[in-house]
Amino acid sequence: MTGSWIELDRECLLRNLETFRLRLDSHALMAVVKANAYGHGAALIAPAIRDHVDWLAVDALAEAEELRGLEKPILIFGHTETSEAERVVELGFRQALFRRDVAEALSKAAVALGRPARVHLKIETGLHRLGVSLDELEEWATFLSGLEGLEVEGAYTHFADVEDPSSTFSRAQLARFETAITLMRQQGLEPSVIHASPTAGVLLHDQGGLTLGRVGVGLYGIWPSKETRAAAQGLDLRPVLSWKCRLAQVKTVPAGATVGYDLTFRATSDRRIGVLPLGYYDGYDRGLSNHGAVLVRGRRAPIAGRVAMNMCMVDVTGIDAVAGDEVVLIGEQNGASITADEVATWADTIAYEILARIHPSLPRRFYSRA
Repeated sequence: MTGSWIELDRECLLRNLETFRLRLDSHALMAVVKANAYGHGAALIAPAIRDHVDWLAVDALAEAEELRGLEKPILIFGHTETSEAERVVELGFRQALFRRDVAEALSKAAVALGRPARVHLKIETGLHRLGVSLDELEEWATFLSGLEGLEVEGAYTHFADVEDPSSTFSRAQLARFETAITLMRQQGLEPSVIHASPTAGVLLHDQGGLTLGRVGVGLYGIWPSKETRAAAQGLDLRPVLSWKCRLAQVKTVPAGATVGYDLTFRATSDRRIGVLPLGYYDGYDRGLSNHGAVLVRGRRAPIAGRVAMNMCMVDVTGIDAVAGDEVVLIGEQNGASITADEVATWADTIAYEILARIHPSLPRRFYSRA
């Protein structure tokens, strides 16, 4: 195996799912597998969890098509062009709805194909991204009631800061959402699937009148925030993903010599430098230049110099490293660990981005602990 690869822990994945199943009790569980299952590989993750979840969710039609055949309802959160409406209906996907022209296109496709177009109306409650505002709801209800073949199966909203247990903003959003559901019912719309809570909402809050919880990053063993983790006492999420490669070469760099582009690393003494066969093309952030670290033989080796497009260097001085040694970028090795959150801190971002940007072409596989 060349370059780098991803290893997935099936046991941790299913254990995380069970944690959320217990939290949701009788509520349905929607597993969010957008962005290639947060970088983990949707083609592997979705089949592995199919029998343990009620719904799957993606961002785009292309992502949904990759998962067709899993015999689970799939919700498309993101925008779908009117030209793609017929494909959505044909394959039985559910579409998030917030534009009238898309609603009309879905209705037209439903009539032509003789099958319902099921939609989830996105309600704007404070995030101010996609969605229909409360003052538009009455007009929207009248509009939707006149569209043949269109079934308003669901309604949902998305919180802005539910990861912060001390914030009252998400509570205000939930109150607006509850008002929206009441208005929809008064106007003759009866959505049966009502959802608002992502991972943090499921972990921290009672689900009340909601019927479904959307679990994204937590499914993969990543906490939405350190505040969420602190508030969710007694709950345990375990990272599913490890990212590994092997040392391509190890060499001695004399004192005073520089390593990598732009001369940003200068050896203050003779150093042993290892070359890794991956870079920012693979998703290893350039912001980790001279900031990050990896594990080699269970010890931390700091990034030396710039992260380049297809390779980067680490300082293995004092480590008995040789070419071919396994390197861990995210994960555990010999009792030591580097988490996605730690890498995110080095790169001044969040774990979501670190994982989602791992290149889809990298090999991914489940491994056994045995």
